[in-house]
Amino acid sequence: MGSLSVRLPDSIHQEIRKLAKQDNVSINQFIVSAVTEKMAAFKTLDYLE
Repeated sequence: MGSLSVRLPDSIHQEIRKLAKQDNVSINQFIVSAVTEKMAAFKTLDYLE
């Protein structure tokens, strides 16, 4: 498994922390899910073109 260090503005970090807590997942799991959804959206666009 890879590792990635990302710098985020404090406001985004706080919002991610809040949303992850609401979803009962870790911040890492929340970000993995968000990135996966974005990748799926791009792949869908490529497929439809």
